[in-house]
Amino acid sequence: MASQYPKNVVTKKGLALISECLATNKQLIFTRVLVGDGDISSNQDISAMTNVISAKMELPITKALNEGNGQFLVRATISNSKLDIGFFPKEVGLFAKAEGGTEVLYSYTNGGDKVGFIPDKSIPIESEIYNVRTIIGAVTNVTAIIKDETFVTVLDLREAFTDDTSSIDDDEIESNSLLASLGARVSYVKKYVKKAISEAFKSDDFDDNVIRAIGKKTFSGLGVQARFSNANSWFICFGPLFFGLIIQGGWNMIPERQVKTIPLSINFTNKAFKPLIAWDDPAQGANPSWQFTAGATADTTSLQIGLHTQNGEGERGVNWLVAGI
Repeated sequence: MASQYPKNVVTKKGLALISECLATNKQLIFTRVLVGDGDISSNQDISAMTNVISAKMELPITKALNEGNGQFLVRATISNSKLDIGFFPKEVGLFAKAEGGTEVLYSYTNGGDKVGFIPDKSIPIESEIYNVRTIIGAVTNVTAIIKDETFVTVLDLREAFTDDTSSIDDDEIESNSLLASLGARVSYVKKYVKKAISEAFKSDDFDDNVIRAIGKKTFSGLGVQARFSNANSWFICFGPLFFGLIIQGGWNMIPERQVKTIPLSINFTNKAFKPLIAWDDPAQGANPSWQFTAGATADTTSLQIGLHTQNGEGERGVNWLVAGI
């Protein structure tokens, strides 16, 4: 889903930086944008923060624009081309410094559970634009550090040739030599990709290749893993895209009038939900007249089952299922 963030909050150090630049006439320099997957509490004082909670990636700044009325826009882009582990970019921190000074966390926002998942590099995605709008007060001498390797987005190109980004059309693009050259290159790439896809569909092993690619790239890239080789002890982990949900189950013989602890195949990170159990005794089978009383609890590492039947002796087979995160 598309990520949604509340308005940026300027930190106390950010406000102090504005005062410093006004008092000394120094240049205010936005240095970088940092995203992370940290969570904030409902009563947390964002203005007192000095860094993001759990930094995951630094975003290159592609544009800086003074929008007037004390508002400033810093545009950054996020790409997963070098990302080893996917994450939810919940927090966005904008850093800045006064000319010749020390960098501080200037403003901060956190989208919580309203942000989309960024998968690792095995699942290429289109780069996303982050428009970070913040206040600069009466400071007029403002800039941003745009690194040499920063790429230009299509939106940047459009805005470079027109002030009204909604009115530009294909005829205007064709009339400009730079954009026309880029358009010709894009057209060539599109034709090449279309031809390659068409030829791939004609291949006898295309379906097998697609299935192997999905299994190798998509599932593993999203943290999905499973083990079904043992019917008496199995699990499936759905990964961070499904909030770390894990479902596991099995079958065990449980002694009468005792509580048996069963280690889980894979530990839950945060908590286990109430387990489900069902009698499956090989001696009695599905005998509806057999009286069976049992209970079960689970924690992050194990399952505890206790039972009592009308026989009162020996041990009985029990199927169990437990989910957690």
